[in-house]
Amino acid sequence: MEELQNFGARVLSPKKPNPHSMLSKNFLLLEGDMLFPHSSIKSVQDRHNRCIRASNFLWLVCPDGYIGSSVAMEIGVAVASDVPIYSLHAPSDPQISKYITVVTSIRGAVEMHRFDKLK
Repeated sequence: MEELQNFGARVLSPKKPNPHSMLSKNFLLLEGDMLFPHSSIKSVQDRHNRCIRASNFLWLVCPDGYIGSSVAMEIGVAVASDVPIYSLHAPSDPQISKYITVVTSIRGAVEMHRFDKLK
C-alpha cells in the first residue's frame, strides 16, 4: 500500500492494511475495516467492491499464487466493471490468471494510470 502511494496512487481500500481480528474462521478484518460501524463480512466486502468499481485499476497480492474466495470475488467485480488487474505474480488458478496482467513493478501499474480520472 505504501509503495502504491509513494508512486502517486490513491488507495481506496483498504485504508489501513494491518490485520485486526478474525470476523469468522476464514475472514480477516483489517484495521481499516474498523473505521466503519457494523463490520460484517458482507458490509466489508460490499465496501471493497464499491471501491473496486470506482478504481482505475486493482492491485492484486497473491502470495505463492494463492487467492481466497474474497479475492476471487473481487477479481470478478473488477472484470465485470472493466477495471484492469495488475500483480507482481499470477494466481495459480489458470482460469483466473487469464484476467491478471503481471507487471515487473508496482510503479509500472501506477504509471499506466497516472492520468486516468476516477470513474
